[in-house]
Amino acid sequence: MKPVLHLILHDDEDGRLMYDCYVYAKVGKVCEVLTALLYITEIKENAVVFHFEGNENRDVTLYSGETTKFVDELPCLIADGSGGMMETLTVTYVPEGKTDGLNVMLWEARDMKLVIREQFWSVDAPTRTTNLAKVPVVPGRVPDMGWGSMYFTIDSVTEDSAVVTVHYQNEQYNKTWTVTKGRGVYYRPVSMDGGYEYLIDLKKGMFGL
Repeated sequence: MKPVLHLILHDDEDGRLMYDCYVYAKVGKVCEVLTALLYITEIKENAVVFHFEGNENRDVTLYSGETTKFVDELPCLIADGSGGMMETLTVTYVPEGKTDGLNVMLWEARDMKLVIREQFWSVDAPTRTTNLAKVPVVPGRVPDMGWGSMYFTIDSVTEDSAVVTVHYQNEQYNKTWTVTKGRGVYYRPVSMDGGYEYLIDLKKGMFGL
């Protein structure tokens, strides 16, 4: 069974959580941390070997149940001390017995994100974007973005598509699409003179948003 990694990336400057997901380990590039690159170079029986390529190159061997952190920092670019950037990636090797019930991302989908763009339109005004959700492509409920009782879920994932459903209190209005990378879906609930519409797409670059 492939090892499962728990990845959490934080923007340390503003405290923003950039992503929090589980992914099956596989040799190759994992993600970016600012300008640094993280690779898996070897998978052993009970360990995963990483190479962190940045200002300070280093190799890390992570054993089952262990956690490590990878940090990259850009210096301040403005005289008053502002403009610096720092990101921290926390990686945990999830023990085999702790993976039951987790939504683990397919390795092939690690470089995708689901993007839902909410737009408000009316017959006498320009259409404008009012909300934007960017989430990892893993099965589950998309975090609420002020949509009221309506919400979206990712029902299943393949290497280049995701099944997405919009849910309402009255289930007869629910709608499901298969969204393919590069071929988005346009959804406008029934309305004649204005309201909200949604553009749903899969984009490259889930890691390092």
